[in-house]
Amino acid sequence: MRTKEEQATWVRHMLEEHEELRAILATTRGFLENPRPDPGETGFHRWATAMSKQLVELYDGLFRHFREEEQCGVFQDLARRYPRSSGRVERFQHQ
Repeated sequence: MRTKEEQATWVRHMLEEHEELRAILATTRGFLENPRPDPGETGFHRWATAMSKQLVELYDGLFRHFREEEQCGVFQDLARRYPRSSGRVERFQHQ
């Protein structure tokens, strides 16, 4: 069990990560909204390389974030705090 101070620190950390993930998503969305060259056209390889870097950054950020939440017991805490929603939490966890 965590102290209130440890819990507050952890919550701040998670909220900071949420902001970072939102920024990565916004950058990725902006990148995808721009026109892209067709395969074989000049600049396509550069575009594809930049896109793969965007996707890897997004994947890495999401993977770390959700792994940490799972390891820290967030899902169990949600199920305990909101028992009526525990079924949804469990389904989400096993997707």
